[in-house]
Amino acid sequence: MNLPSTPRSAGLGLTVTHVGSGPLGGEVYRVGECDVIQDDKRHLSISHPKRYPTWDEIATARYALLPRMRDCVMVLPPDDEYANLHPNCFHVHVLRDLAPGGRFHNPDSW
Repeated sequence: MNLPSTPRSAGLGLTVTHVGSGPLGGEVYRVGECDVIQDDKRHLSISHPKRYPTWDEIATARYALLPRMRDCVMVLPPDDEYANLHPNCFHVHVLRDLAPGGRFHNPDSW
């Protein structure tokens, strides 16, 4: 995978800097005061040690690291499926085309 080694900006005034490879795989970036881990082109995690990442930090990471021509989402799953190892971490996923009845469109539950 060809990863950028120079800082990039998503147009929100913050810089995205490639820090190196993560201990469990993926690449680590710095956005403002946040750490971003990107394990592939479909997902990233963004966290801060003392607070939630701001919207500008999340958006900067999203537009710099995930495909710009795809919709991305932050999913709030059912309670019993929620998992997070870091208290101030958000996950951004590239939205895939879902089959009828998929979790993002379930008219029976509306």
